[in-house]
Amino acid sequence: YVSAPLVATAGGAHADDRQQAEVCCLEIDREVNAVAVSPDGRRVAIGLRDHNLQVWDLETQVAIHVLRGHKYWVNDVAWSMDGVHIASGSADKTVKVWHAMAGNCVSTLRGHMLSVAAVSFSDDALRLASGSWDKAVCIWDVELGKALITLTGHSDWVHAVTWAPGGRQLASASSDHTVRIWNAITGVVEQVLVGHLQTVTSVSFARNGVFLASGSLDRTVRVWNVQEGTLAARLQQESDEGSVHTVAFVPDSERIVVGSGDRLVKVWNV
Repeated sequence: YVSAPLVATAGGAHADDRQQAEVCCLEIDREVNAVAVSPDGRRVAIGLRDHNLQVWDLETQVAIHVLRGHKYWVNDVAWSMDGVHIASGSADKTVKVWHAMAGNCVSTLRGHMLSVAAVSFSDDALRLASGSWDKAVCIWDVELGKALITLTGHSDWVHAVTWAPGGRQLASASSDHTVRIWNAITGVVEQVLVGHLQTVTSVSFARNGVFLASGSLDRTVRVWNVQEGTLAARLQQESDEGSVHTVAFVPDSERIVVGSGDRLVKVWNV
């Protein structure tokens, strides 16, 4: 059990600290729902509420592409590890795959019945997972642009999906308070991780593939040992407004970055 973060920033930082930490500021002039940085760190894809995506060069701070085609909010974006493709999930019920350099839409993936909340590429960039308010997770063949398998079992909205290193497993987070670990080949659910008391908003695998972090509106982050199916750590937010909206493992697999409703970003040592 871990009770205190190593670092707290954003809402708790002074203006001077924020100015020193800020590298650049992109004037998007639109409400931003999601961001994804390219594997080489040079570009960022931004999902917007105006139904579009924008791709920016972080060094020159210039917009390279405006990707148009969705008919409603873009809820999530992801960049393939080979840097070739960008995926977007939208409230228009579709997933789109874009060519990152050319800026054209490669395919539109249809199959979800409600808003698509999350998208995630496998490490080899050959498959794409999407999670939806229709309670389902779909796995798509990126090259063929077709569904490989649909994973069902959640009893409420799916908010987040993430691949385990190696691509054999996939994790999903839901409003049903659970995290599910799926076999991404057979579609069989291998584990149902129970413990959160409210909606699970975010999931992130450690690079070592052993641990999975999940964040919830119940103001906790739970760290699971997925090899053993056990709870390894429980991180409690102290503030009443500390509902957890997003979590991400640092590449060293020893720390987790947590974004929450108390306007803080915290780094936890787990």
